[in-house]
Amino acid sequence: MKLTKNYLTSTEIGYILNELSNIKEVYSREIVKNGLIVQFVFDEELTKEFETCNDAYDFVISHGIKLEDEVINYDIIDKIYKEEHSIENQLEGFIDTMSAKLEKSMKKLPKDLKNFKLDEFLKQIKEVVDKDGK
Repeated sequence: MKLTKNYLTSTEIGYILNELSNIKEVYSREIVKNGLIVQFVFDEELTKEFETCNDAYDFVISHGIKLEDEVINYDIIDKIYKEEHSIENQLEGFIDTMSAKLEKSMKKLPKDLKNFKLDEFLKQIKEVVDKDGK
């Protein structure tokens, strides 16, 4: 029941992060993260017995193994995940989306304000935003 290695490769970290991004519940993310780490650092003969990440997690806990002490870059997963899902990054994505929609709407502004009708213009903006949002 010995680890075959004490680190995760960049490909393995990327895979784990991708899997975590599809899970909303913190509890489930923690189980999946640890289950996948077990799959990557323990012997394949042992890990093929695990049907789920829960099985892998239960195995290491029941044997007193602390992955955070055994895998030297264990903490990088949480650091990257928190950065990717930070409020700053979420807002940046929202602002980028809204900027693109606003820019598209601005192109529809009338060149000649003599015949400008605000209600029609607002309707056009709403149509563009609704269309792009779908």
